[in-house]
Amino acid sequence: MSSAESAVSSLHAALSDACQAATDVAAVTEILKQGFEFTAVEFVKLGPEKRLAMDALYHRYITLVSILQDRVFTSIAIVEQEDIPQSRRGLTELMEKLGAINDADSFSKCVMARNQIAHTYMSELPEQVERLNVALQYGAHLVRTFNDVLEYVVRRRLLPIEPLTGLDHVSIDFPNVAPTSGPK
Repeated sequence: MSSAESAVSSLHAALSDACQAATDVAAVTEILKQGFEFTAVEFVKLGPEKRLAMDALYHRYITLVSILQDRVFTSIAIVEQEDIPQSRRGLTELMEKLGAINDADSFSKCVMARNQIAHTYMSELPEQVERLNVALQYGAHLVRTFNDVLEYVVRRRLLPIEPLTGLDHVSIDFPNVAPTSGPK
């Protein structure tokens, strides 16, 4: 297998994994949404099924950020024959320059939210509520970012597979709130 074929294969595998993670984020968001933001009162009333869904959201969100950042963006750069930047931020900016994502800053805020989700521990109720609200808000944006990347790959015909079996646009019915400021 040539290096070009290997890069295309890696891109396809990364997109397949990202599609599954994005589908899961969207599905769990649908289970958890109650308007837009949870309050402490609503949070403590969550039953076991919704608490499991909450944990699933955190895991899938973290996974989707990692797949996009570490595998999809790198594979796109290789297939597009671009130099791979040394930093993840540089790679994100390259994706914006290429048109794979709309806004590098918004994706960077999703990454900051990922760090907050991954490193907020269940000590105090206010932190738990904020963690869930951050995951819901940024999760919806992250799914939309996946869709943008998928549209870019299709538009640029980076994968020679027609149709792109198993790689579908992921629907998410959640307020379209682009991150305006980073998470706390």
